[in-house]
This record gives sequence, structure tokens and C-alpha cells, in this order.
Amino acid sequence: MIIRAYDNLPITYAPDIGEVVGARRTRVEPFLRAVVLMVKRRRDGALRIKVQWLESDDGAGWDPPSPIVAGSVGWVVHPTDPTEPPMIRQS
Repeated sequence: MIIRAYDNLPITYAPDIGEVVGARRTRVEPFLRAVVLMVKRRRDGALRIKVQWLESDDGAGWDPPSPIVAGSVGWVVHPTDPTEPPMIRQS
């Protein structure tokens, strides 16, 4: 999906709605399969992606533990800075 340029924000490429991607909420979490439900661009240009998780992660080893349950819905914020690690991995 291409999000058009607006104001001072450039053209942005985002995953399509319904696409299965690898997603994670933080830099240290593993990528889990998820389906994209919605994509929004924040005022700072970062993408806010609503996903439904297809895999579970018990969050063991993270402080605090934050489990992801398959079938639940969550949000992933994809950074605009290309030097930061990605939160979405398209296959």
C-alpha cells in the first residue's frame, strides 16, 4: 500500500490490509506472524499498524512479561527512521 504525501510527510510504503506479516511490538521481541487489519500514519510520520496475532508468545524472559495470545488484536508502531530496527517484516 502506498500512503500519499501530505503536508511535509513523504510518500510512505505500508503493508496491505489483509497481508500476513512478521510483526513485533519492541526491538527485543521475536517476529510473530500477524494479519494487518488497519494502517494509520501518525503526525510524526510513524506508521501505526493494527494487527491480529496468528502466533502466541508467552513473554518469558521479558521484564515485565507481556504475553501475546493468538487471535488477539494489538498495535505495532513502525518507526520512520531507517536506522532503527523494523517492527514489521514483509515476506
